Amino acid sequence: MEDIKSIAYWDKLVEAYKKPSIAKSLFQLFSTLLIFSITCYAMYLAADNYYPITLLLSLFAGGLIVRLFIFQHDCGHGSFFKKKKYNDWVGRFLSVFTMTPYAQWAKEHNRHHATSGNLNHRGVGDVITMTVKEYKEAPLKKKIIYRIYRNPLFLFTIGAFGHFTIKQRFPFYKPERRSSWISVLGTDLYIVAVLGGFIYALGAVTFFKIYLPIIFVASATGTWMFYVQHQYEDTYWENNKNWNYCEAAINGSSYYHLPKFLHWLSGNIGYHHIHHLSSKIPNYNLPKCFREVPELQNANKFNLWESRKCLNVALWDEDKHKMVGFKAI
Repeated sequence: MEDIKSIAYWDKLVEAYKKPSIAKSLFQLFSTLLIFSITCYAMYLAADNYYPITLLLSLFAGGLIVRLFIFQHDCGHGSFFKKKKYNDWVGRFLSVFTMTPYAQWAKEHNRHHATSGNLNHRGVGDVITMTVKEYKEAPLKKKIIYRIYRNPLFLFTIGAFGHFTIKQRFPFYKPERRSSWISVLGTDLYIVAVLGGFIYALGAVTFFKIYLPIIFVASATGTWMFYVQHQYEDTYWENNKNWNYCEAAINGSSYYHLPKFLHWLSGNIGYHHIHHLSSKIPNYNLPKCFREVPELQNANKFNLWESRKCLNVALWDEDKHKMVGFKAI
């Protein structure tokens, strides 16, 4: 009998879904860019006299940025196209939309995949999580900072917006690497050039009336999606000695059961347990994989309404093996 904790066991089950289709990838990319362009143009037309409509449309436009982010994310995993050069070209191109340095972020995110759920390797590409013991022993200043950080009113607003607009403008992870500086600063110059062109064409006031709401919605939504996929009561955390990659993927990543439209808008990233199990599966193959592989259907599943409970967790209780809130201690 094969070991269900082994990568070989799960790889055999999902192997057929790893092959990207250039037709599907290109259709996803160009159709989303077209819809995004039309939405932004409609926001521009309404910006002066019907600004509430512009703000309303920013909800959809921000969601489309999340969808484009998933395409960039797939490129970083080498799953959007078969050839690395095509993934890299598209991933870098999308950086101006996502405000994310492609190569640098891909390094951090792949490290997140390699260490997700490992208590000894926290801090890169994940939501900062303390254990109950660490929190109790922390100095008052650190406790206050952590409480502010984990507060939803900060994490999904100023925190999320600041992460994408400010933090990602600097190579925080292994900054001594030349490649990190090239990726981050190259993306910064790219963003300045493109946004500068739009500011010149539209005027600064009009541009930021359109741009800022989109980025705010996109950063808040993207942060929420990432948060809810790992931060829930029955998630998985283990020390290095007991940590297992497959268990971390299946038990430490959720299946966010969304309406079909929201699955489309979020690039199917709600099937997060499958994605962590095999990041080589393109986003458009995740639903099919879920339907056809029964072993993947017994996941940590919750819907939009149930996901609100994720807001109550903040600390990992090593004794109870579950996430708890501050009230629990």
